[in-house]
Amino acid sequence: MPILIPITLLGWIPFSIALFVVLPPRRAVVASIIGAWLLLPPASLPLSGLPDYDKMMAATVGILLGTLIFQPNRLLEFRPRWFDLPMLCWCIAPLISSLQNGLGLYDGLSASFLCIVRWTLPYLIGRLYLGEPEGLRELTIGIIFGGIAYVPAILLELRLSPFLKGMVYGMYQWEGFRYGGYRPYMFFTTGLELGMWMTAVSLTAVWIWRCGALKQIGALSFGSLVLPALLVVTVLCRSGGALILLAGGLFFLWSCTRFNSKLPFYALLLIAPAYYSVRVPNFWSGENLVNMIEKLDADRAQSLGYRFYCENLLIRRAMQQPLWGWGGWGRNRVVGPDGRDMAPTDGMWIIYLGYYGCFGLFSWMTVLLLPPWMFLVRYPVQQWKTYTVGPIAVIAALLGLYMIDCLTNGFLNLVYVVASGGLICTLPMNSKRRISIQDSSERGQLPWSPKSRLSCGQVEDPTMLAEPSADPIEAETRMLSIPQAQLARRYQELARVLKSQGLPAEAKSAWIHALDLLTEVASSHPDLPEVQRHRWDCANDIAWFLINEPDPAVGDPQLAVRLAIQTTEAEPEAAAYWNTLGAAYSRAGDDASAITALERSVTLTGGGTGFDFVFLTLAHARLGQYEQANHWKAQTDLWMEQHEIHHPELTRLHVQAGASLTFKPEPSTPVS
Repeated sequence: MPILIPITLLGWIPFSIALFVVLPPRRAVVASIIGAWLLLPPASLPLSGLPDYDKMMAATVGILLGTLIFQPNRLLEFRPRWFDLPMLCWCIAPLISSLQNGLGLYDGLSASFLCIVRWTLPYLIGRLYLGEPEGLRELTIGIIFGGIAYVPAILLELRLSPFLKGMVYGMYQWEGFRYGGYRPYMFFTTGLELGMWMTAVSLTAVWIWRCGALKQIGALSFGSLVLPALLVVTVLCRSGGALILLAGGLFFLWSCTRFNSKLPFYALLLIAPAYYSVRVPNFWSGENLVNMIEKLDADRAQSLGYRFYCENLLIRRAMQQPLWGWGGWGRNRVVGPDGRDMAPTDGMWIIYLGYYGCFGLFSWMTVLLLPPWMFLVRYPVQQWKTYTVGPIAVIAALLGLYMIDCLTNGFLNLVYVVASGGLICTLPMNSKRRISIQDSSERGQLPWSPKSRLSCGQVEDPTMLAEPSADPIEAETRMLSIPQAQLARRYQELARVLKSQGLPAEAKSAWIHALDLLTEVASSHPDLPEVQRHRWDCANDIAWFLINEPDPAVGDPQLAVRLAIQTTEAEPEAAAYWNTLGAAYSRAGDDASAITALERSVTLTGGGTGFDFVFLTLAHARLGQYEQANHWKAQTDLWMEQHEIHHPELTRLHVQAGASLTFKPEPSTPVS
């Protein structure tokens, strides 16, 4: 074995831990998963008494160790839920199968442990880090950037033949020509696996661009330059099945949003179960499909016919042990008199049917299909094209397509397993669920109190501030049925994208236009409280943006004060609005009014937050009240330490507060 293989596989664990030092936790997880999947070799190191150590285990172990060191509260606060039962069943299926076949307890425990390492631990990582809309958006961005990084290397292999895996890791292989040229495979097992990966990248890129979540990468326009390049490279990967799935995924997402119906998506999720249902009892042999394809491509028809023939042999073998399967050690295979396999096992579903029977197949299927099914139940179609829900929709579509791919292929993909864990617990942002401090801090949203569930205007989904109605999904749908409200939501999403891309003037213009539209809607629909709340959330967004924008040509503390006064008058019990007002007064130079507003925010939150404390520090310091300023500076330090917050704006304000107290006399006695 080339020495670079164990070096990279073993070195990925400390590399993953180091990512937690230099990146926010969620981003470190995404970088470790995508990086391991794309860069590490498709090889394994044998471990005595343990599953073979490969890139899946390297990424998983590295992330979990990083969690234990830097984010232990995530593990301590984790609680299993009812929707984790399919994963539990999937993990005990190998144990039951081994015991039923007389293979012994040790064999069953070993097989179950392998399942835990391959499936449960990545699923747990998804549950811990990606169970929020922002987490899945980070994952989709990671998938896209991983695909972009692969483009130059894929083009090189298309021109020179697949050589990088052999040159880097000494793993040479040759798949011949496909459709008149080389088929690249980079650091994957085969070109088919690379084709499916690039299909996932392209589908994600198209939908994320469609939702407005990614418009530009540096100086490059994403929609006019980067996206077409990804689509062209995906086609050049020469994987016909993957291209069909790409077209199918785009069609299902488009048709759902075009006709405002979930039925096409339900059909997508039912394709794989329907196939099992007709193939296992032999209700459908596939001969008519082979005959139809034979008229178009005789070679393809022959290949498909042979696949159906092999499946029939393997199904008959599996049905000799229908409930629990044959267990491991190749007992599910069909062997001829000469000891050779009569039927190669390609599809993942037929492998698991033979190993663990119908119980195992159903458990595995539920693990991957329950998350997108729950997505369909939770989110109305009107939200699928939004900045927040769009990434969730495309992840759900990818899981459905992956299950279809597993009908013919058997590539276990770490990214999909992690995504299933995140997707299954991702609730709408305006649900009654409490958001954890760790997750909120990474996306700029801090849940100060039940009455104020967002930070000082840092809103990803403005509906978060609204008090939950009896049916928040229905309220959101009712609001988005108004054309001007839909347009306002799009302008808000555009403003956030423009702000993240360093275009503050354009972001300000988009936000102001969104507020104008919402003001018009609120005037014409005074009976819809969700519209009123959406309007004030938007005003709060703009005020916070104007407070913190360093460009004096864009920032406007006086306008921020006027907007914040309107929000506090409309929602006098919303602590976040009072915090924004206090921050606006502070930036406008009215420190006495800032202290009054911030103290009101502290009262409403039942003790205050770091954002309250840091602005109180600045205000008191400028008034020469150094004892009070030092007191609030100490409160800021304590709050940030207790909550492990790494919020960039809070960190910047914390530095400013410290600078305001430099060379100032320390208080002789603490302020009570």
